[in-house]
Amino acid sequence: MSEEVNIQAGFVAEFNGGKPAVLYITGSTLYRIFINGKFVHYGPARAPHGYARVDELDISDSVVDGKNTIAIEVAGYHCFTYYTIKQKNFLMAEILRDDQVLCATGNNFKGFRLYEREQKVMRYSFQRNFTEVWNYGKTPWTSREDFADLEKVDLKLQLIPRAVPIPNFETRRVQNVLETGAYEIEEREVTKDRYITNISEQFTGFPEDQLVSFPFYTVQKMKYTQQENKDAFHLMKGKYSIFDLGRNTSGFIQSKLAVNSTAKVLLYFDELLHDGKVIFKKFDTANVIEYNLEAGAEYDLISFECYGFRYLAIAVLEGDVSIQSVGVLEYKYPLGEQQDIFIEDKELERIYHAAVETFRQNTVDVFMDCPTRERAGWLCDSYFTAQAEYCFTGKSVVEKAYMENFVLAEHFPFLPEGMLPMCYPADHPDGIFIPQWAMWYVVELDQYLMRDAGADAEFFRETCYRLVHYFEQFVNGDGLLERLPSWNFIEWSKANEWSFDVNYPTNMLYSKMLEIIGRRYQDEKILEQSRRLKKKIVTLSFDGKMFVDNAVRDPKGILRNTNNHSEACQYYAYFFEIIDRGDSRYRDLIKLIYDVFGPQREKNKIMPEVEYANALMGVYMRLELLLKWGEKEKLLSEIKQYFGGMAEITGTLWEHNKPCASLNHGFASFAGVVIQNLLKNGFLE
Repeated sequence: MSEEVNIQAGFVAEFNGGKPAVLYITGSTLYRIFINGKFVHYGPARAPHGYARVDELDISDSVVDGKNTIAIEVAGYHCFTYYTIKQKNFLMAEILRDDQVLCATGNNFKGFRLYEREQKVMRYSFQRNFTEVWNYGKTPWTSREDFADLEKVDLKLQLIPRAVPIPNFETRRVQNVLETGAYEIEEREVTKDRYITNISEQFTGFPEDQLVSFPFYTVQKMKYTQQENKDAFHLMKGKYSIFDLGRNTSGFIQSKLAVNSTAKVLLYFDELLHDGKVIFKKFDTANVIEYNLEAGAEYDLISFECYGFRYLAIAVLEGDVSIQSVGVLEYKYPLGEQQDIFIEDKELERIYHAAVETFRQNTVDVFMDCPTRERAGWLCDSYFTAQAEYCFTGKSVVEKAYMENFVLAEHFPFLPEGMLPMCYPADHPDGIFIPQWAMWYVVELDQYLMRDAGADAEFFRETCYRLVHYFEQFVNGDGLLERLPSWNFIEWSKANEWSFDVNYPTNMLYSKMLEIIGRRYQDEKILEQSRRLKKKIVTLSFDGKMFVDNAVRDPKGILRNTNNHSEACQYYAYFFEIIDRGDSRYRDLIKLIYDVFGPQREKNKIMPEVEYANALMGVYMRLELLLKWGEKEKLLSEIKQYFGGMAEITGTLWEHNKPCASLNHGFASFAGVVIQNLLKNGFLE
């Protein structure tokens, strides 16, 4: 079953106790570990194609004298996703005391297929793996005797260390009960996203007519009636309760249920309430788990997958259930208490702690965009999150592993030679990539080499030059990149629609990529190419007031500027040092950036002819520029305007300026970097 899709397997072994005891483990796709029935770890750290990262865990505190049992559950997804790579399902594990092997796969582990988890269920999202539908009996799978023959698989993988910290696993209980009541199932049309309807060879999954259960549709059909003075922790068929975790959190949903009569229970969740209910509005994730449970038993349930949310609803479709406890086993960066700093301004303090929380939930083994829809390691996002890691921890441990993954990979299936994937580790069987994100890799690399004194620029040389060679084929007679293929990304705004034929922000970024490679590797030819490109961009793009976003070729093939102007384009020009802030020729542009642009412009509909900046990229480029320029008063004001509402509503910071898409996005933790800098400079004392 090493190449079956969405197979859940269990492995169990007994060993004699005693200290020290160290567990070495890796596998595909994801696993969780229990020792003597207690949860101890979830992994592995993600690795590039051709590699596996090995967790080394001191389990001495988990073992007892005498006989011990280790149980490992493995999800073999064998699936194309943005979250994990598609490879054979496998497990490698051994426990050592000094040099003595106490137990090991291929030796004394027993293996089981875990039919408790349904195989043919819908995907969780376009970017992630599968939803969870469970059928639990009264006895645990570890007591079974129908174990399978284990088959050794030649994977030809290089084993490398985990390299990143072990995440926190701390329980966060629900803060309060918001509501309890009754529901009815109404016949109504349900929304079906692409991850349900577009199953194909490129998009791994099961067609809708093969699915065994449809909890995602059931939740969409619920009509609620709130009931006063009802017991939120005792639910029968047709009843529901809504719980509040107090802020957005990420981890594994824990629920201890006593089942009075055979039950079907749904747990569903979201980052926001809609009309006071957990009602799916975004539909880009199937935020629901189904449990089928037998009467007369108590169940300590932990979701296998990690989810992010603030609000959790529990509804009983069949049976009678008592909820003994409910919460989340949090899964996030182990920052400790070192970020418990005092900021007199309470709004700013709330934003700062939201930034730290956003960083922790989006940084476990790579820098993720969000802990919900994707859990993907996106480039460009990582440029900002990496600064947060260094700011909050004083180290670049996760960044080191993240940057090295792109270099170590034996190849990137489906992508053209020299190009880097837009997020990684991942598979992109549709061949889509973001050429600009590969350039951002080099921009981040330049900062990483300054942050990590032990980093070696030579390790990255070949990757950088392969990028240079890739982009050469798109350079036109003016030295500008023209009509780059695949998904061109400038910013989450109309600026993205102005990428052809020549996009000037892209070329500003390209000039910085060339400058960094030329400087780092003392390549005067590439440095000169960067200098010429910067001059050409100014000549062609600056119209006397602002920089134009793009130029298109007319029917005669002549390149002509459009009248498209975005706020983000102006930030690109300064961010990538196409022009200097002190140059008097751009006095009016600087005045525009200072006095007109910013968080209030869209709200007040000022200069709508210039496309408003969104969070990524414009807002964060603006913040970094203001920080670089020492504009402390303006930064203080704008930080509050951009992030104050986010921190208050979810306790995390968002993907966009508005409450849509992800409300917990890694790059937004950069707000904490800005606040830390204001603190260090004494501005907030």
